[in-house]
Amino acid sequence: MRQVTSVGEVTGQIEEAVRNGTDAQLRANGGVMPPTVYILAEDLDQPYVGYLTCRPFYRGADASRATAKLVLVGESRRGQARGRPHVTSQ
Repeated sequence: MRQVTSVGEVTGQIEEAVRNGTDAQLRANGGVMPPTVYILAEDLDQPYVGYLTCRPFYRGADASRATAKLVLVGESRRGQARGRPHVTSQ
């Protein structure tokens, strides 16, 4: 498999995988993938750092609290990076 070297390439691959995965899951059982944050960093040879998914949550305020914590992860990475990190969420 060819190595991906740019944030733009990784973002495109993530978007395609999320679209395909969501479509397959929706058709299979009516569910959708949980909110997810993908962490990318321009200053690395391979810009894909990893991902985090949201904890299970209830409707309303609990859902808001759960997804808000994903933003904190992105902000934390932003402060640690040498370059300009990109946090893309689904």
